[in-house]
Amino acid sequence: MTTATNFKISSYDTNDTWTKLNLADNNSADWDKAVKIFKDRFETRFFKPLNALIKHQDEKIKFYSGFTVLAIDCLLIETFNQFYHGIDESEDKFKRNCKTFKDIFKRSDFFKNDFDTDEKISIFYKHIRCGLLHQGETKEDSKINLKKSDLITIIENNGVKSIELNRREFHKRVTAYFEDYSEKLKDIKQTDLRKNFKLKMDLITRRTKPKAKHLKC
Repeated sequence: MTTATNFKISSYDTNDTWTKLNLADNNSADWDKAVKIFKDRFETRFFKPLNALIKHQDEKIKFYSGFTVLAIDCLLIETFNQFYHGIDESEDKFKRNCKTFKDIFKRSDFFKNDFDTDEKISIFYKHIRCGLLHQGETKEDSKINLKKSDLITIIENNGVKSIELNRREFHKRVTAYFEDYSEKLKDIKQTDLRKNFKLKMDLITRRTKPKAKHLKC
């Protein structure tokens, strides 16, 4: 099966390449190719550009890249959770977008010990995720820094709770989640994980059409 429009899904493969893979058989050698496509897609489009900022020779660019890195990290977290559940958009499963972050933070070994309360997750979502993505700022007294060793610390000022987030450590956790998920996809025993991964990639490659939605703008 081929799609009408041919477009790149990684630095070296197109959606037409994806449709030709045999992923119906869990033992197919094409699963290795599928994981390579996924890894290359996210490494070249997100992780390598982010690492270029984080390790930039210009100290000002490196120091002030925190908002950019965290904004993309939030995008990646939400996208990876869509892969986990095999859905097109977060709202297909989670009526309130905050719940997709609660889902992945409470489930993942890379986050659950630090985001151990609904309060921390809610503050992160409102002050960091929504603040950065919608307004280009952190909200209330929440801060992104490199000073504290803890990933997340609750702070309170005049009865209002905020957080301090170690951006370097947070990005390490997002990267670790990506690497761990990629490795699990290579395991033939991970049938449900693979099934949902394929569902998401079929949506991305237009092999499967997403449910029709009424667009409001």
